Amino acid sequence: MRKSAVLGASILWASAIFGTAAGAAAQDMRGIVRDAKDEPVAGAWVEIRKVEHAALTASDYEADPFATARTSEDGLWAFAGLGSGLWILTAVAATEPLTEVACRELARPRADAALPAGVAVTRSIRRLTGKGHARAVLGLAPGAAATSHLRGRLTGAFDPGRNGYEVQVTFMPKPSGPGMHVTVFSSLSADFTGMPTQFTAVPDAEGRFDFGALDVGDRDFIEVVSFPLDEPGHELDGKPFHGQFLQLGQRDKGFDVPLAGQHVVTLRALGTVGSDDPIGFTLWDEKGGEISTERNEVSLRWNLTDGTWLARATQGDRASPLVGFRLASTEDADNAEDVGLVLQPCPAWTVHLVDQHGAPLADDFLKLGNDASAGFPAPCRVEASCEGGLVSLEGLFPGPYLVQFDGGSKRAFTVNLDLQPGDQPVTVNVPEAR
Repeated sequence: MRKSAVLGASILWASAIFGTAAGAAAQDMRGIVRDAKDEPVAGAWVEIRKVEHAALTASDYEADPFATARTSEDGLWAFAGLGSGLWILTAVAATEPLTEVACRELARPRADAALPAGVAVTRSIRRLTGKGHARAVLGLAPGAAATSHLRGRLTGAFDPGRNGYEVQVTFMPKPSGPGMHVTVFSSLSADFTGMPTQFTAVPDAEGRFDFGALDVGDRDFIEVVSFPLDEPGHELDGKPFHGQFLQLGQRDKGFDVPLAGQHVVTLRALGTVGSDDPIGFTLWDEKGGEISTERNEVSLRWNLTDGTWLARATQGDRASPLVGFRLASTEDADNAEDVGLVLQPCPAWTVHLVDQHGAPLADDFLKLGNDASAGFPAPCRVEASCEGGLVSLEGLFPGPYLVQFDGGSKRAFTVNLDLQPGDQPVTVNVPEAR
């Protein structure tokens, strides 16, 4: 009921015979399998199957996969004829050759059964639109089984009826000891270069995930990527958890990963002008994160977590004032669903800073906040830098700001300043070094 393909020098497509109906929208996906040293893995088993559930479910693996492939000597694989919906990619590799029957069995979810030594399996969930081209890089490095077993459970706002989830682990730096290294990351680039190594798993309906034998350290990163199930046509990936393993519980009992609540928010640029300049959208969260993108559209939807946010739109030499809003997963919360960002002329400008002795302020890193972020846990979020006492600002308007100085060799400090362009310097009372 399906084709298998070993990919050669030119990529061969592996797709189901019954495939996509004539005239129906179809999407292709191609990629590469690499090991922990970024070398291609030849002969790895890759399968893709359309699933009914966003959570890992044994019933979704009862039927044959939509398509399977063995990677070429260059680690390449490809699938065609993929329609819209939820799809799970599964890759299997081992230190010893495996038959097709063995690979298919290892690809299935295993209830409380450890993988055999020398076998690596990884899964990645994808939401496809049925149009265009998708890329994926699957990394598998089977070896001697690690002594530790990495497993855990998503808690908090975990809601598999509303969202799909993927757990990702990034080593900082990569572990050097023997063990099983599994990585999955996606790219729109043609050559699949420059991607960070990430290990991924798809949780089951109870939030449980299992990476098998995998060594992680306290400072290695773990994050959860999610997407809403009721809006498959939008790229609305969110990150309800991002942190290091040291933030989590005891590993011998498995890790509990608490997820924050999520909300789909529309950012809307108002007052746009006819221009070839794209519209930029930037968001700052309360943990020091910044996300930004440019689009040729006046609105953008983002899947944001609980907390306080600062937003801005830009287009050419126009910008919106900073807008702050809060999101919370409580019944009485008045969450923002549509945030208007009014573009106004906003040319770049420079402010001259001096210390209390009249000397140009030392080189330093700054973060700024204004009335929009007043009362936020971390009001100063927009980054800038001071060089020779001069601070060049784009996308910000003159006026009062709460400014946080990194302090350099001195201690960090925060002051209220009325920042204005021109030659008239603004005095900053810098605390004396202790």
